[in-house]
Amino acid sequence: MTSPKYNSSDFTDVPYLEAVSVYNEELGEITVFAVNRHLSEGMELSVDLRSFGPTEVIQHTVMEHEDLQTANTKLHPGNVLPHDRGTAVAEDGRITALLSKASWNVIRLRMKN
Repeated sequence: MTSPKYNSSDFTDVPYLEAVSVYNEELGEITVFAVNRHLSEGMELSVDLRSFGPTEVIQHTVMEHEDLQTANTKLHPGNVLPHDRGTAVAEDGRITALLSKASWNVIRLRMKN
């Protein structure tokens, strides 16, 4: 995977975009976990899944908030909630999605075979 990088006070060459995937053979599902660390720009995620054959997006869950200082608290536990309005699309064995700035994403896919 390629991604633009940044330097932090502790590390150099930190990728803005990080993703890992899990394959559940029993269910015929693939789950992609992705984070966009960029604080001001969305980033496109592209995943090549052609080796699995045709797939379809079941769900794209996103955790994000416009105000990066907003947090869930005991008094306000619902300030930041996940939603299922992600943009993931499966086409020709590839998954693409625009990941919002500073967002955490879970994309669930089902094999069509």
